[in-house]
Amino acid sequence: QVNGSNINFSTSSVFVEDTIQVYFNGILQIQGGLEDYSEDADRQGITFAIAPETNTKVVVIYSESV
Repeated sequence: QVNGSNINFSTSSVFVEDTIQVYFNGILQIQGGLEDYSEDADRQGITFAIAPETNTKVVVIYSESV
């Protein structure tokens, strides 16, 4: 839920490492520990450095692990 305080978001499927693309209101975010977000070790979610503001449209695109 994008509520201005949540930094942890789950994906609906396990994803292939390094296939994630995250957009805030159409702007591509940068992946990495000191950047905008990082992939969770279990490849089932992402953690943002700063919580997206309420009403931010967050789009996550990734390849599903098979």
